[in-house]
Amino acid sequence: MGMRKDFLPVVLGSDINAYSVCRVIHQNYGIIPKVLCEEPFPQTSNSKILDRAVIEGFSTDDDVFLNTLIDFKAQHPDTPLILVICSDAYSELVSKHRQALAEHYLLNVNSLEMNARLGNKLEFYKLCEEYGIPYPQTTSCTSATDLDYSKLRYPIVAKAADSIRFYQLSFPGKRKAYVLGSEEELRAALTDIYDAGYDGTMIIQDYIPGDASKTMSLNAYGDQSGKIRMMALGQILLDEVLPLMIGNNNAIYTKGDPELMRTYEEFLNKLEYRGFSNIDLKFDERDGVYKAFEMNLRIPASGFFMQAGGLNYLDTYFRDVLGEPFEHEVHYYSKTEKLWLNVDPRVLKKYVNPSQLPLVKKLLKRGPQYSIWYSKDRSWARFKLYMRMRLGSFKHYAQHSNYN
Repeated sequence: MGMRKDFLPVVLGSDINAYSVCRVIHQNYGIIPKVLCEEPFPQTSNSKILDRAVIEGFSTDDDVFLNTLIDFKAQHPDTPLILVICSDAYSELVSKHRQALAEHYLLNVNSLEMNARLGNKLEFYKLCEEYGIPYPQTTSCTSATDLDYSKLRYPIVAKAADSIRFYQLSFPGKRKAYVLGSEEELRAALTDIYDAGYDGTMIIQDYIPGDASKTMSLNAYGDQSGKIRMMALGQILLDEVLPLMIGNNNAIYTKGDPELMRTYEEFLNKLEYRGFSNIDLKFDERDGVYKAFEMNLRIPASGFFMQAGGLNYLDTYFRDVLGEPFEHEVHYYSKTEKLWLNVDPRVLKKYVNPSQLPLVKKLLKRGPQYSIWYSKDRSWARFKLYMRMRLGSFKHYAQHSNYN
């Protein structure tokens, strides 16, 4: 079913997620979106498929953020402008100012209160408990001394409940998430974190054994009434190993799992969730259950895996805010087409779980899809970016991989 194309997406962010979104827009609609950001990341540099503006204070100053968007709308009074959020910081800002922005932009986000509750991991686990969603056994602390270490079983995972606040810190040995094998390691990590100025809660969580092939990326879109309209599941084959990128993924393909999709569709519908969501899951072989780690209130950085698999994941959102009819009552996407990659294929073949290697070889023959390497946006500068990513992945995995 065709859709109008007289709109302009305004993409908030400039990283690989933002570029992926711009590519989906250009690939499916032939539109060159506007990109607004504070940091000019290389993924959206030297590109012909987007129009980027870098604004000082755009992601950190509420007045700059709001005034920039209002001014941009004033320059396009007759064009429907659709906001597309590509980071946690922008998700929070848009929710905070959604009433003011709704006078100028088409958008669909949750309230700031819902955003705060779902974005905080401990609050998310409370909702999981309330609605019967399995999650890893969890405790928490607010300092290195605020914890009964004698009750813990190792290995454990430690991570910040407030990921936005933690992201802003810088200190030696910082990791996005810590897998720790002893009380001594845990004490040292917590001491470093709190001494660096983190004043939030740390989550201490049961470590679920298994490599990346036991994990899934579940993605959904809830319409303006809070009804889920699209679901897509990604089977992860390889996760990120760089300390500050742990939790991101580097090889994913789309697949179906109707039971899993309907479980989370019911959960999100009960919450009357609006907009994009991404829930990280891991299969626990000890009890045969998928468990939820956290929920991102946006499209994930690896979201292009859905387009690689054949799904235009922005279509449902655009139809919703433009008032266009949906093509499906609920679109449960389950096809497997191509593999999304963010490493060299040889790195994937070396470090993937051996049981997945036959499937990997089959998918690679179809041609892997890289977000940043787009046939309609090629240049010497973008080729260097693409090759730097591929060649750099050899070094990163050799230095940091736990698979060696």
